[in-house]
Amino acid sequence: MSDSDSHEEENDERALFEARLKALEVDLRQKKEIILAQHTKLEAFFESSIDAVVQMDFDGHITGWNQQAEKIFGWSAEEILDRTIAETIIPERYRDAHNKGMKKYLRTGKSSVLNTLIEIHALHRDGYEFPVELSISVIESKDLQEFNAYIRDISERKHAETVIWNQANFDSLTSLPNRNLFLQKLEHEMHACDRSNLSLALLYIDLDRFKDVNDTLGHDMGDLLLIEISSRLKKILREIDTVSRLSGDEFTVILGQINDPLSVQPLCQQLLDDLARPYQLKNEKVFLTASIGVTFYPQDSKDIEVLQRNGDQAMYAAKGNGRNSFHFFTPELQ
Repeated sequence: MSDSDSHEEENDERALFEARLKALEVDLRQKKEIILAQHTKLEAFFESSIDAVVQMDFDGHITGWNQQAEKIFGWSAEEILDRTIAETIIPERYRDAHNKGMKKYLRTGKSSVLNTLIEIHALHRDGYEFPVELSISVIESKDLQEFNAYIRDISERKHAETVIWNQANFDSLTSLPNRNLFLQKLEHEMHACDRSNLSLALLYIDLDRFKDVNDTLGHDMGDLLLIEISSRLKKILREIDTVSRLSGDEFTVILGQINDPLSVQPLCQQLLDDLARPYQLKNEKVFLTASIGVTFYPQDSKDIEVLQRNGDQAMYAAKGNGRNSFHFFTPELQ
């Protein structure tokens, strides 16, 4: 082979190498652009998420903290990065469980909270707790090991749920349990009696001539009277007892853990005496009495509807006896 042919072959190889190198550079640049675009997209998602996105390494140190996290927790990214979540956003009562969970995952690769949606309380920088919805995923590869936590503040939702529950279960005027919650409490206490072999007393209380107060003084004064009556009832009863307002001027009392039915008599008389004390409503002094019907579970009935009917019948028997009295249910009342 002549020198010119050899030189020409070297040029061809060099040109081919340069072409391949250029193609490789173009391919590498394109891949970098794709990676950069993906990174930019992920970063935009990270910052624009409606959830707080908190990233942490396997030691619990915070490595990522988006704007929503700053908003709901009160910490800026500069303040919190490289600190642990245990010392910043986890309430003290949960920290031991958190540390044990981390150790268990690092030891076994298993965790009960990963990839599930749970409700828990988080800690704000100012020291107060608030309810959050939390989901945690894990990224584990040769180059990256971290947890991603997606956290949403659900304070408003929980407040709305509480308002709705209160409206469904409490009387708006007196704040006493209403009929709905009364029935739940009664059923609960009946089951408690079955377990303890004790009794409960159900009292039906109806105000005597309450309509006269409304007619002469107006419904606003009648409402003030009902509020005062509910206050007096609560002061007399034990914490384990439940006083409810069913409707209008009708109240009920559930007395749990009764050993001797006769022990209820002094309490009934105390209720009558206290309710008969004068009521000072603004500039008016009002005198009122009440009638009380008493029935017992399980002695009088084991059926919740029959028990309510018994109490109501006993209360009307008390009214028939001249009001301002109490009457125990007897089968003859049926």
